[in-house]
Amino acid sequence: MLADLIRQNIEKSPDKIKPFESLDAKVLIEIPDIQTSAGLEFIRGKLILSKDLSGKPDLHILTDSATPSGPEPSKDQTRSPVFFSTKMASRSLKKY
Repeated sequence: MLADLIRQNIEKSPDKIKPFESLDAKVLIEIPDIQTSAGLEFIRGKLILSKDLSGKPDLHILTDSATPSGPEPSKDQTRSPVFFSTKMASRSLKKY
């Protein structure tokens, strides 16, 4: 399912192809309240999805299942914190 969402997102926006092809990073998304995680390894135009990552991620996203993933939350919704490493953020900024 995640692979299909990423593929569709790139296909809908061809301007995302070049940034996707330049990515070289490991991302771990953890959702502890439903005991799940997803590992994404971007290797210059290729993406490997897994339940977990081998090695240390460049970007670690920690969230919960109630956090909306779309537009800003309404008045009665709140976003949970998302944690990420500054190493990945600074690498990304240098590329663009």
